[in-house]
Amino acid sequence: MALYIPITNELRQKLISERKRTGIGPTALMRGTAHDPERPTTLKGHTISLWLSGKIVSARRSQLDYVLERWAALPDADQASARRPQERVTLTDEHLSIIDEAWSDGLLPDKVLQHPDAPDGLNAAIIRTWKDRRIKSAAKTYLDFVMAQCAKASVE
Repeated sequence: MALYIPITNELRQKLISERKRTGIGPTALMRGTAHDPERPTTLKGHTISLWLSGKIVSARRSQLDYVLERWAALPDADQASARRPQERVTLTDEHLSIIDEAWSDGLLPDKVLQHPDAPDGLNAAIIRTWKDRRIKSAAKTYLDFVMAQCAKASVE
């Protein structure tokens, strides 16, 4: 049995259709699998994304089988629960200066994330990418929440 098999257009379309059917992307699919004894040790969500995009054209059979089995085990996403991409906004110099100041004051990232209304998915790594200027945009709901908390803290 070949160690690597080609990811044909047909196989890529099968992977894409499973992602669409379930509403679960590669990262979410792999979440919580770190201690799964069936999971191939080198398999990551990023690898699956590269299969979907066509940037990787072959894969280990064990990895493909694992991914297809995980997706097949998931229920169909109904329209109400399917994940929709978040609206993104450009990080301005004003945003970045507020983030820098809040970081220096110890508000970011941890204190803001402890707020009970913090949006699902917002985490310290995301806020750190803003501070480090590694990305130029942010999910609007995340940035709006962080800016509101920073404004609230500056008034207190």
